[in-house]
Amino acid sequence: MPPDIEITAGPAEGSVSSESSWSYSSNEPVQFYCATHEESWTFPPVYSECSDPNDTEHTLNFTTSNAEGKSIVFYLKAVDAAGNVTEITRHWTVDVTTPPPAEQ
Repeated sequence: MPPDIEITAGPAEGSVSSESSWSYSSNEPVQFYCATHEESWTFPPVYSECSDPNDTEHTLNFTTSNAEGKSIVFYLKAVDAAGNVTEITRHWTVDVTTPPPAEQ
């Protein structure tokens, strides 16, 4: 069975946000792969490893310079030891003029 993965923190689906960090998790050890592209991108995502092998959770920080006002897609893929794959996406618009929410 493919792993269950979820995005646990980051810009909300469809939001306009200045957040620049993603957290995600899996119900089993996996290798996470990530990609970000403008929503107008018409090709398959170009994934990069974005965690250590056998992670069950991870946080990724990224920069949003030169992305103001652009609609972006965050792609997350997880592959378990058996080779099962799960992919999910999150869409948002980058707002670099509003500071991110203060950490509590």
